[in-house]
Amino acid sequence: MSKLDAVPAVDLTPSGTFKYITIQATSKSSPGYPDPSKGKTLVRGYAGCEYHVDVLKMALAKARSIDPDIEMVCTGGGRITHTPPPCEEGRANVFIYGYSQQFGRANHSVASDMIRLHFDGYKVEWSNDGY
Repeated sequence: MSKLDAVPAVDLTPSGTFKYITIQATSKSSPGYPDPSKGKTLVRGYAGCEYHVDVLKMALAKARSIDPDIEMVCTGGGRITHTPPPCEEGRANVFIYGYSQQFGRANHSVASDMIRLHFDGYKVEWSNDGY
């Protein structure tokens, strides 16, 4: 098992509306480096980040505490509204939307699938609408 395997696939602020990004992570210590297809897809979203690049910087700092050899490329961004249970009936626990002016639109479908796996029982929805 490589150190990259120890980096969580999803890391989100517990509640609120904030910017998020998808990342392709690789590690010099992992088999197949530097081939990005041998890396790992990550979803990161943190409140308090003014720009999507700030999310990337925070994600890199956190991941490097686990794997100092990790490298990250942002593959897109958007916004997330995260409402932990209990939610109003019919409301999603996580709603993904919009895009990043700097990195473009993340693949919200992939991000929603990853978040759904990470937060078992969450209702996760997405839309390409909005900014």
